[in-house]
Amino acid sequence: MQWTVNTARDSGVLFSRNAHRMAGLDGAYSIPLDDERTLWFFGDTLIGERAPDRSLWYEFGPGRGEINMSGWGNFDLMLNNTGIIVPGGSGFSGKETFAFVTDEEDRIRQLIHNLPDEPSADYRIWCLDGVTIGTTVYLYYLKILMIPGRPVPANFAVVGGGVAKGDRDRLLFTRVGATGDRLFWSDRQPGFGSALLHRPQERRVYLYGYLNEREHGEHCYLARVFEDEIEVRRAYEYWSKEGWTHDLSTASSVFGGMPNEMSVSWNPYLESFLAVHSLGMSGKIVARTASTPWGPWSEPYTLWSVDPAVPATDTFTPLIYAGKEHPEMSADGGRTIYVTYIEFEEYFPHLIEIRLERCT
Repeated sequence: MQWTVNTARDSGVLFSRNAHRMAGLDGAYSIPLDDERTLWFFGDTLIGERAPDRSLWYEFGPGRGEINMSGWGNFDLMLNNTGIIVPGGSGFSGKETFAFVTDEEDRIRQLIHNLPDEPSADYRIWCLDGVTIGTTVYLYYLKILMIPGRPVPANFAVVGGGVAKGDRDRLLFTRVGATGDRLFWSDRQPGFGSALLHRPQERRVYLYGYLNEREHGEHCYLARVFEDEIEVRRAYEYWSKEGWTHDLSTASSVFGGMPNEMSVSWNPYLESFLAVHSLGMSGKIVARTASTPWGPWSEPYTLWSVDPAVPATDTFTPLIYAGKEHPEMSADGGRTIYVTYIEFEEYFPHLIEIRLERCT
Protein backbone atom coordinates (compact mmCIF):
# COMPACT_ATOMS: atom_id res chain seq x y z
CA MET A 1 0.00 0.00 0.00
CA GLN A 2 1.27 3.47 -0.89
CA TRP A 3 1.18 6.08 1.87
CA THR A 4 2.66 9.40 2.91
CA VAL A 5 2.88 11.71 5.93
CA ASN A 6 -0.13 14.01 6.12
CA THR A 7 0.92 16.08 9.13
CA ALA A 8 3.64 15.88 11.77
CA ARG A 9 3.83 17.82 15.02
CA ASP A 10 6.65 18.27 17.54
CA SER A 11 5.25 17.71 21.04
CA GLY A 12 8.49 18.42 22.89
CA VAL A 13 10.43 16.40 25.43
CA LEU A 14 8.96 13.83 27.83
CA PHE A 15 9.57 13.28 31.54
CA SER A 16 11.86 16.29 32.06
CA ARG A 17 9.71 17.71 34.87
CA ASN A 18 9.98 15.30 37.76
CA ALA A 19 10.38 15.22 41.51
CA HIS A 20 13.44 12.94 41.51
CA ARG A 21 16.03 15.32 40.00
CA MET A 22 16.32 13.07 36.98
CA ALA A 23 18.41 15.18 34.59
CA GLY A 24 18.34 13.07 31.45
CA LEU A 25 17.94 9.55 30.06
CA ASP A 26 17.87 7.74 26.73
CA GLY A 27 16.58 4.52 25.16
CA ALA A 28 12.85 4.95 25.77
CA TYR A 29 11.24 1.62 24.86
CA SER A 30 7.58 1.33 25.87
CA ILE A 31 6.25 -2.06 27.02
CA PRO A 32 2.55 -2.47 27.90
CA LEU A 33 2.13 -4.27 31.23
CA ASP A 34 -1.66 -4.55 31.01
CA ASP A 35 -4.56 -2.49 29.65
CA GLU A 36 -3.91 0.34 32.10
CA ARG A 37 -0.13 0.58 32.51
CA THR A 38 2.92 0.81 30.26
CA LEU A 39 6.53 0.46 31.36
CA TRP A 40 9.01 2.78 29.65
CA PHE A 41 12.50 1.26 29.74
CA PHE A 42 15.56 3.54 29.57
CA GLY A 43 19.33 3.37 29.26
CA ASP A 44 21.86 5.56 31.09
CA THR A 45 20.01 7.83 33.52
CA LEU A 46 21.48 10.91 35.21
CA ILE A 47 20.35 12.06 38.67
CA GLY A 48 21.25 15.60 39.73
CA GLU A 49 21.40 19.01 38.10
CA ARG A 50 22.56 20.22 34.71
CA ALA A 51 25.01 23.08 34.56
CA PRO A 52 23.38 26.02 32.73
CA ASP A 53 24.73 26.81 29.26
CA ARG A 54 27.28 23.99 29.35
CA SER A 55 27.50 20.72 27.47
CA LEU A 56 25.88 17.80 29.25
CA TRP A 57 28.62 15.35 28.28
CA TYR A 58 31.70 17.56 28.02
CA GLU A 59 31.08 19.60 31.16
CA PHE A 60 34.15 18.10 32.84
CA GLY A 61 36.40 17.93 29.78
CA PRO A 62 36.55 15.72 26.70
CA GLY A 63 36.10 12.00 27.28
CA ARG A 64 34.52 12.26 30.72
CA GLY A 65 31.55 10.23 29.51
CA GLU A 66 33.74 7.11 29.50
CA ILE A 67 33.20 6.65 33.23
CA ASN A 68 30.23 6.33 35.52
CA MET A 69 29.35 10.00 36.13
CA SER A 70 28.10 9.43 39.68
CA GLY A 71 29.46 12.20 41.90
CA TRP A 72 30.86 14.33 39.08
CA GLY A 73 29.94 18.02 39.09
CA ASN A 74 26.25 18.45 39.85
CA PHE A 75 25.38 14.79 39.16
CA ASP A 76 24.68 12.62 42.18
CA LEU A 77 24.25 9.34 40.35
CA MET A 78 24.32 7.61 36.98
CA LEU A 79 22.20 4.46 36.65
CA ASN A 80 22.59 1.96 33.79
CA ASN A 81 18.87 1.43 33.15
CA THR A 82 15.65 2.65 34.73
CA GLY A 83 11.89 2.56 34.26
CA ILE A 84 8.81 4.80 34.35
CA ILE A 85 5.17 3.69 34.59
CA VAL A 86 2.71 5.68 32.48
CA PRO A 87 -1.03 5.32 31.82
CA GLY A 88 -1.66 2.73 29.09
CA GLY A 89 -3.62 3.17 25.90
CA SER A 90 -3.70 5.78 23.15
CA GLY A 91 -3.55 9.49 23.75
CA PHE A 92 -0.80 9.61 26.40
CA SER A 93 1.35 12.63 25.64
CA GLY A 94 3.96 12.28 28.36
CA LYS A 95 2.67 15.40 30.09
CA GLU A 96 0.29 13.53 32.39
CA THR A 97 1.07 11.77 35.64
CA PHE A 98 3.89 9.25 35.45
CA ALA A 99 5.81 7.43 38.13
CA PHE A 100 9.40 6.25 38.29
CA VAL A 101 10.12 2.70 39.35
CA THR A 102 11.68 3.31 42.75
CA ASP A 103 13.02 1.47 45.79
CA GLU A 104 11.54 1.42 49.30
CA GLU A 105 12.99 4.88 49.96
CA ASP A 106 11.41 6.31 46.78
CA ARG A 107 14.73 6.55 44.94
CA ILE A 108 14.92 5.77 41.22
CA ARG A 109 16.36 2.27 40.94
CA GLN A 110 18.09 0.25 38.29
CA LEU A 111 15.86 -2.47 36.79
CA ILE A 112 18.54 -4.92 35.58
CA HIS A 113 21.49 -4.95 37.94
CA ASN A 114 25.16 -5.50 37.22
CA LEU A 115 26.56 -8.83 38.35
CA PRO A 116 29.27 -8.83 41.06
CA ASP A 117 32.04 -9.07 38.44
CA GLU A 118 30.63 -6.12 36.46
CA PRO A 119 31.74 -2.92 38.26
CA SER A 120 29.61 0.01 37.13
CA ALA A 121 32.71 2.05 36.24
CA ASP A 122 33.51 -0.50 33.54
CA TYR A 123 30.25 -2.18 32.57
CA ARG A 124 26.75 -0.97 31.78
CA ILE A 125 23.52 -2.84 31.10
CA TRP A 126 21.71 -0.96 28.33
CA CYS A 127 18.04 -1.32 27.50
CA LEU A 128 16.52 -2.99 24.49
CA ASP A 129 12.85 -3.86 23.92
CA GLY A 130 10.65 -6.04 26.11
CA VAL A 131 7.35 -7.91 26.25
CA THR A 132 4.77 -8.93 28.84
CA ILE A 133 3.64 -12.56 28.77
CA GLY A 134 0.89 -13.15 31.33
CA THR A 135 2.22 -11.65 34.56
CA THR A 136 5.90 -11.91 33.55
CA VAL A 137 7.83 -9.07 31.91
CA TYR A 138 10.87 -9.94 29.79
CA LEU A 139 13.43 -7.20 29.16
CA TYR A 140 16.18 -7.67 26.59
CA TYR A 141 19.48 -5.87 27.12
CA LEU A 142 23.04 -5.34 25.93
CA LYS A 143 26.06 -5.78 28.19
CA ILE A 144 28.47 -2.93 27.44
CA LEU A 145 32.17 -2.48 28.22
CA MET A 146 33.26 1.15 28.52
CA ILE A 147 36.59 1.92 26.83
CA PRO A 148 38.74 4.72 28.31
CA GLY A 149 40.39 7.10 25.89
CA ARG A 150 37.82 6.99 23.13
CA PRO A 151 35.77 10.13 22.44
CA VAL A 152 32.13 10.27 23.50
CA PRO A 153 29.88 8.67 22.27
CA ALA A 154 32.08 6.00 20.60
CA ASN A 155 33.59 4.97 23.92
CA PHE A 156 32.12 1.50 24.35
CA ALA A 157 32.04 -2.02 22.98
CA VAL A 158 29.19 -4.52 23.02
CA VAL A 159 30.01 -7.66 25.04
CA GLY A 160 26.77 -9.47 24.19
CA GLY A 161 23.01 -9.55 24.68
CA GLY A 162 20.59 -11.30 27.02
CA VAL A 163 17.19 -11.26 28.66
CA ALA A 164 15.92 -10.60 32.18
CA LYS A 165 12.54 -11.46 33.69
CA GLY A 166 10.39 -9.98 36.43
CA ASP A 167 6.87 -9.82 37.79
CA ARG A 168 4.80 -7.05 36.15
CA ASP A 169 3.70 -5.63 39.51
CA ARG A 170 6.93 -5.71 41.53
CA LEU A 171 9.24 -5.12 38.54
CA LEU A 172 12.16 -6.86 40.23
CA PHE A 173 14.29 -8.44 37.51
CA THR A 174 16.78 -11.30 37.35
CA ARG A 175 18.93 -12.10 34.35
CA VAL A 176 18.00 -15.37 32.65
CA GLY A 177 20.77 -17.96 32.35
CA ALA A 178 22.20 -20.53 34.72
CA THR A 179 25.94 -19.87 34.59
CA GLY A 180 28.63 -17.37 33.67
CA ASP A 181 27.67 -13.99 32.26
CA ARG A 182 24.17 -15.25 31.34
CA LEU A 183 24.38 -13.83 27.84
CA PHE A 184 22.32 -15.40 25.05
CA TRP A 185 24.28 -13.82 22.18
CA SER A 186 27.92 -12.79 21.82
CA ASP A 187 29.42 -9.56 20.50
CA ARG A 188 29.82 -11.19 17.08
CA GLN A 189 26.13 -12.05 16.87
CA PRO A 190 23.09 -9.78 16.43
CA GLY A 191 21.85 -8.08 19.60
CA PHE A 192 18.32 -9.49 19.46
CA GLY A 193 15.82 -7.27 21.20
CA SER A 194 16.44 -4.12 19.13
CA ALA A 195 12.69 -4.43 18.52
CA LEU A 196 10.12 -7.01 19.62
CA LEU A 197 6.94 -7.97 17.81
CA HIS A 198 4.52 -10.03 19.91
CA ARG A 199 2.13 -12.20 17.88
CA PRO A 200 -0.30 -13.72 20.44
CA GLN A 201 -2.23 -15.52 17.69
CA GLU A 202 0.95 -17.51 17.01
CA ARG A 203 2.02 -17.65 20.68
CA ARG A 204 5.33 -16.29 19.41
CA VAL A 205 7.60 -13.30 19.87
CA TYR A 206 9.65 -12.04 16.93
CA LEU A 207 12.94 -10.36 17.81
CA TYR A 208 14.88 -8.01 15.56
CA GLY A 209 18.61 -7.80 16.18
CA TYR A 210 21.28 -5.33 15.10
CA LEU A 211 24.79 -6.29 13.99
CA ASN A 212 27.50 -3.97 12.69
CA GLU A 213 29.36 -6.15 10.23
CA ARG A 214 31.98 -3.47 9.68
CA GLU A 215 32.99 -3.81 6.03
CA HIS A 216 29.48 -5.01 5.18
CA GLY A 217 27.66 -2.30 7.15
CA GLU A 218 24.81 -2.42 9.66
CA HIS A 219 22.23 -5.17 9.28
CA CYS A 220 19.03 -6.33 10.94
CA TYR A 221 18.42 -10.03 11.63
CA LEU A 222 15.24 -11.74 12.82
CA ALA A 223 14.65 -14.41 15.45
CA ARG A 224 11.47 -15.95 16.81
CA VAL A 225 10.57 -17.98 19.88
CA PHE A 226 7.42 -19.38 21.44
CA GLU A 227 6.10 -17.41 24.42
CA ASP A 228 6.72 -20.26 26.87
CA GLU A 229 10.30 -20.82 25.67
CA ILE A 230 11.72 -17.31 25.95
CA GLU A 231 14.09 -18.44 28.71
CA VAL A 232 15.45 -21.34 26.63
CA ARG A 233 18.39 -20.19 24.51
CA ARG A 234 18.31 -23.17 22.14
CA ALA A 235 14.59 -22.64 21.40
CA TYR A 236 15.21 -19.51 19.33
CA GLU A 237 14.93 -19.82 15.55
CA TYR A 238 16.48 -17.48 13.01
CA TRP A 239 15.21 -16.37 9.64
CA SER A 240 17.21 -17.26 6.55
CA LYS A 241 16.36 -17.10 2.87
CA GLU A 242 16.09 -20.90 2.92
CA GLY A 243 13.70 -20.95 5.89
CA TRP A 244 13.79 -20.84 9.67
CA THR A 245 16.82 -22.42 11.33
CA HIS A 246 18.33 -22.93 14.79
CA ASP A 247 21.77 -22.27 13.30
CA LEU A 248 22.37 -18.54 13.68
CA SER A 249 25.46 -18.70 11.46
CA THR A 250 23.21 -19.37 8.46
CA ALA A 251 20.73 -16.54 9.15
CA SER A 252 20.04 -13.84 6.55
CA SER A 253 19.64 -10.11 7.01
CA VAL A 254 16.11 -8.73 6.56
CA PHE A 255 17.36 -5.20 5.77
CA GLY A 256 20.31 -2.91 6.36
CA GLY A 257 21.11 0.64 7.35
CA MET A 258 19.44 0.61 10.76
CA PRO A 259 20.87 1.30 14.24
CA ASN A 260 20.57 -0.93 17.32
CA GLU A 261 17.27 0.65 18.45
CA MET A 262 14.02 0.59 16.50
CA SER A 263 10.39 -0.56 16.66
CA VAL A 264 8.27 -2.98 14.64
CA SER A 265 4.48 -3.18 14.87
CA TRP A 266 1.42 -4.17 12.89
CA ASN A 267 -0.30 -1.03 11.62
CA PRO A 268 -4.00 -1.66 10.83
CA TYR A 269 -4.38 1.59 8.89
CA LEU A 270 -1.53 0.72 6.53
CA GLU A 271 -2.40 -2.98 6.58
CA SER A 272 1.33 -3.60 6.91
CA PHE A 273 4.06 -4.18 9.44
CA LEU A 274 5.75 -0.89 10.24
CA ALA A 275 9.41 -0.53 11.25
CA VAL A 276 10.61 2.85 12.57
CA HIS A 277 14.23 3.81 13.19
CA SER A 278 16.79 6.61 13.00
CA LEU A 279 18.71 6.82 9.74
CA GLY A 280 22.42 6.94 10.52
CA MET A 281 23.70 10.41 11.43
CA SER A 282 21.25 12.16 9.08
CA GLY A 283 18.87 13.34 11.80
CA LYS A 284 16.01 11.65 9.95
CA ILE A 285 13.45 9.29 11.54
CA VAL A 286 12.28 6.84 8.88
CA ALA A 287 9.77 4.05 8.39
CA ARG A 288 9.67 0.86 6.33
CA THR A 289 6.70 -1.40 5.61
CA ALA A 290 6.32 -5.10 4.84
CA SER A 291 3.54 -7.67 4.51
CA THR A 292 5.33 -10.20 6.77
CA PRO A 293 7.65 -9.76 9.77
CA TRP A 294 10.61 -10.87 7.63
CA GLY A 295 9.79 -8.74 4.61
CA PRO A 296 10.63 -7.94 1.98
CA TRP A 297 10.86 -4.51 3.57
CA SER A 298 10.43 -1.28 1.65
CA GLU A 299 13.11 1.37 1.33
CA PRO A 300 13.11 3.89 4.21
CA TYR A 301 10.57 6.73 4.02
CA THR A 302 11.22 9.91 6.02
CA LEU A 303 8.71 10.54 8.80
CA TRP A 304 10.48 13.45 10.45
CA SER A 305 13.72 15.43 10.10
CA VAL A 306 15.07 16.64 13.43
CA ASP A 307 15.92 20.30 13.89
CA PRO A 308 18.63 19.93 16.58
CA ALA A 309 18.27 21.90 19.79
CA VAL A 310 22.05 22.35 19.72
CA PRO A 311 23.11 23.30 16.17
CA ALA A 312 26.15 21.87 14.43
CA THR A 313 29.49 23.72 14.54
CA ASP A 314 32.93 23.10 13.05
CA THR A 315 33.75 20.87 16.03
CA PHE A 316 30.32 19.53 17.05
CA THR A 317 27.90 17.29 15.14
CA PRO A 318 24.50 16.65 16.76
CA LEU A 319 23.82 12.98 17.47
CA ILE A 320 20.22 11.94 16.80
CA TYR A 321 19.43 8.33 17.69
CA ALA A 322 16.98 5.85 19.26
CA GLY A 323 14.11 6.64 16.87
CA LYS A 324 11.14 4.33 17.46
CA GLU A 325 7.34 4.18 17.45
CA HIS A 326 5.18 3.53 20.52
CA PRO A 327 2.30 1.47 19.06
CA GLU A 328 0.21 1.42 22.25
CA MET A 329 -0.17 5.20 21.88
CA SER A 330 -1.44 5.11 18.30
CA ALA A 331 -4.90 6.43 17.45
CA ASP A 332 -7.41 6.17 14.61
CA GLY A 333 -6.55 2.56 13.93
CA GLY A 334 -2.88 3.37 13.41
CA ARG A 335 -3.40 6.42 11.23
CA THR A 336 -1.89 8.62 13.95
CA ILE A 337 1.36 7.29 15.39
CA TYR A 338 3.74 8.57 18.06
CA VAL A 339 7.50 8.42 17.65
CA THR A 340 10.35 9.35 19.96
CA TYR A 341 14.01 10.03 19.38
CA ILE A 342 16.96 11.12 21.52
CA GLU A 343 19.22 14.08 20.82
CA PHE A 344 22.44 13.40 22.75
CA GLU A 345 22.82 16.90 24.22
CA GLU A 346 19.11 17.34 24.94
CA TYR A 347 19.05 13.79 26.42
CA PHE A 348 15.32 13.31 26.93
CA PRO A 349 12.84 11.39 24.74
CA HIS A 350 11.47 13.86 22.20
CA LEU A 351 7.91 13.09 21.06
CA ILE A 352 6.57 13.54 17.52
CA GLU A 353 2.92 13.04 16.53
CA ILE A 354 2.56 11.86 12.92
CA ARG A 355 -0.64 11.47 10.92
CA LEU A 356 -0.37 9.11 7.96
CA GLU A 357 -2.31 9.22 4.71
CA ARG A 358 -3.00 6.35 2.33
CA CYS A 359 -2.50 7.19 -1.32
CA THR A 360 -5.14 6.15 -3.85
